[in-house]
Amino acid sequence: PEGDFQLKGKLANATGQTLYLEHMSTTGVSVIDTATADNKGEFTIKTDKVNAIGFYRLRVSNSNFTTFIFSPGEKVTFTGDLNNLVSNYAVTGSPESELLMEINKVSVKNYFQRDSLQRAFQVMMNMGGKSPAQVDSIGKIAEAQFGKLVADYNKYMQNFCVKHNTAFASLAAIQQLPIEEYFDDYAKLDESLIKKFPDSEYTKSFHANIAARSAVTLG
Repeated sequence: PEGDFQLKGKLANATGQTLYLEHMSTTGVSVIDTATADNKGEFTIKTDKVNAIGFYRLRVSNSNFTTFIFSPGEKVTFTGDLNNLVSNYAVTGSPESELLMEINKVSVKNYFQRDSLQRAFQVMMNMGGKSPAQVDSIGKIAEAQFGKLVADYNKYMQNFCVKHNTAFASLAAIQQLPIEEYFDDYAKLDESLIKKFPDSEYTKSFHANIAARSAVTLG
């Protein structure tokens, strides 16, 4: 029917693989529908099983998938590369998924930078012939740069949750932050999300976690 959810996609490097559309609920992951990309890499999934806003993913394998936030009735367009669904993709027609894509791009870039820094540090360390003072100095520089990457990342996620405090995508952003350090941010987000989505399994579960932690903190 007209009101059904639809996902149209085009994937580079697709050669007849099966794609799984899955619902990631608070209790587990279940397959809603499957599709096979044609020889141009194109596929369409139409389903009546997206019946509440929530987290969904398009998966080729357990390590290769893209996560979305879909709502009933959306008509979504997706482009990506079948060899790596997580790093280079674009999505339109689903405002919450577009926000999630923004978060994802920042995450991928930041993790890549952290990884490169660690590798460069290992190479420097393995080259030998350094005095203890040089080793110490290289270590301090690497640590400072790594710390800055982490701090920038946390700041981005914190700002995102303030700017989009009624967006479902902020549930994904806030969980990038250590709750011990950012409990106030968690609590504020919980307050605005439970108001906007009082019946969602995700916000209810998030709310219960925050309430339990508040109780422990107060106790």
